[in-house]
Amino acid sequence: MAEQNCGFCGSRLEPLNGPDAASGETWAHPFAECPWSEWEGLTMAQVVALGRIATLQNLTVRLAEDLEYLAESSELDDSDRRHIEEMQQLISDTQAEVGK
Repeated sequence: MAEQNCGFCGSRLEPLNGPDAASGETWAHPFAECPWSEWEGLTMAQVVALGRIATLQNLTVRLAEDLEYLAESSELDDSDRRHIEEMQQLISDTQAEVGK
């Protein structure tokens, strides 16, 4: 399996033996001071899922900022404003559901 690195500090994730339906490996984090060291013992699928969640949360925050900026535009009609408000509400509801 290819070498895996921590997405936060860049240190190498060490493979451990463990139950993983996909690869039979879990991953240890050798750098205990890194906030992501709690990944130790997670399966590779779980590590990948956490990375995807972090990426989606970042994109959601950026989208919310962009919508806020667009909402301030004087060139929007009522339909555009309603659409922006609906999208902002959807983002807010989603963030509340995931405990952000």
